[in-house]
Amino acid sequence: MEFLLLFVLPLGLYLLYLTCFADLRTSFEKASDQHGKVVKSIQKGEGAVALTYFQDLLSRGKAPKGFVYYQLGCAHLNEGNSHQALYCFQQAVRFDGSIALAYKKSADLLFAQGAWEETLTELNRALFYLRTDANCHYLKAKCLLELKQRKQARESLLEAARCGSEDANFLLQNSMLFKGWASQMME
Repeated sequence: MEFLLLFVLPLGLYLLYLTCFADLRTSFEKASDQHGKVVKSIQKGEGAVALTYFQDLLSRGKAPKGFVYYQLGCAHLNEGNSHQALYCFQQAVRFDGSIALAYKKSADLLFAQGAWEETLTELNRALFYLRTDANCHYLKAKCLLELKQRKQARESLLEAARCGSEDANFLLQNSMLFKGWASQMME
């Protein structure tokens, strides 16, 4: 009986607290909810408004820096400032290493610049959190082909196809096309 009072009752109370009262969201998720209206304005193409808002928020220190830098990166990307966007995404993961979408967006920008090694590094970081993201696996395969690592590229294509990438599935189904694409990359 004493065992129940000493161990089970506090454990039960703690579980009750976690399920009913504790906010288990990450700081990124909490900030997204708090500043959701401006975050949606970025998605609507109103990057300039968001830039001003988040730069002000950053200077006042009223939100987690990782979140603010990520949103600034999205706003810069929306405005066509890819170099500034890349800087902001890299700052976002510097302050909060768990923002997987910042790694993914950095990888997209680095791939467009032809920085294959850096792209691969960012993709591996993103895939740590987004293991079933077909687009990450597909981009990784393309990057590996650029680095002339055909066997690893095929494995990434297989994983992308398993995760639902139609592009990867098409390349794998048409192996002659894949071999032609891969041999072009080997030259």
